[in-house]
Amino acid sequence: MSAAWDFRLPGDEPVMQALNGTGLRGLDALAAAASSPWFGLPVLLVMAVWLLVRRTRAPGWALLQLFLAVGVTDFVGSHLLKPWVGRVRPCFSGFAEHVRLMVVVGHGSPSMPSLHAANAFAVAVTLRYLAPETAVVMFPVAAVIALSRIFVGVHWPSDVLLGSTYGVLVAVGLERLVRKLRERGAAPAVVAPAEAQPSSRSLP
Repeated sequence: MSAAWDFRLPGDEPVMQALNGTGLRGLDALAAAASSPWFGLPVLLVMAVWLLVRRTRAPGWALLQLFLAVGVTDFVGSHLLKPWVGRVRPCFSGFAEHVRLMVVVGHGSPSMPSLHAANAFAVAVTLRYLAPETAVVMFPVAAVIALSRIFVGVHWPSDVLLGSTYGVLVAVGLERLVRKLRERGAAPAVVAPAEAQPSSRSLP
């Protein structure tokens, strides 16, 4: 489906106007910064280093799980979900005259789900499993990244909500898969019954 479906869900317009229409320079600057890849990427790299330093058990597997969470979320979202939904971004929709666009975004890039929100929450939830102490930092960071996409005018609130939920589901599903694989690898090998041995008694 092409990016040509212009629709709003309940609450999209008033929440968009409330957040995108603040006009406060401080909030605008914070939202534009949080919406930039130069904000999210360094955070991801810092958390990767944290895993290497803090985890004493299988840090390599932890890093693999972290980057898989981002990779799967982003790939499926960009190649399957966004084209399938094909929703127009608010800054190019029939509501565009009420939207302040504060960052550069492609006109043909579909809106739902927000992959900034999805990736941010996939990282936050994955780190919650791998390094629980990071939750106090990562969930607020994920929320700021997600909300910034509404502030800068490139996503509807429902895009962000769906994207955040999608990222959480991917992270939870990946954690369950990894846990099952670990349990299977740690399970003791099934010992085949020994073949009947000849009796030590002398035959008559």
